Amino acid sequence: MASDATGSIKRIDVGRASDSTSPKHPHKSYCYAMIDLEDLIQRAIDPASVKLEGTLTNPPSFGVYAIENVDDGSTHFRFGNHPVRKQELEDKFGNAELEYLFLNREDAAAMTSALNRPEAD
Repeated sequence: MASDATGSIKRIDVGRASDSTSPKHPHKSYCYAMIDLEDLIQRAIDPASVKLEGTLTNPPSFGVYAIENVDDGSTHFRFGNHPVRKQELEDKFGNAELEYLFLNREDAAAMTSALNRPEAD
């Protein structure tokens, strides 16, 4: 299940998202959107709320996965269609832990970007 956030509301700059022209995702232009991390965490769903159908879930869901670098102990994050992406990451890195699950791909991308961004001093 998604991790709980503690502390005050934090705003993150998710940068410039790419434009989309697929039929499922009409053309949108995003320019340096500021997102409340708390709001993003609130949009995460319980993995039990989706049903596995074949290799994907219904409704479609997008996971954010933690991958630990065994060489230096650091953690980085990747996202993708759940649970297919989890299996791909496990095959490549040996382990991948689901941290957050979203119904919206853009939310998963924004969370991954925020988690991979180093903390400002």
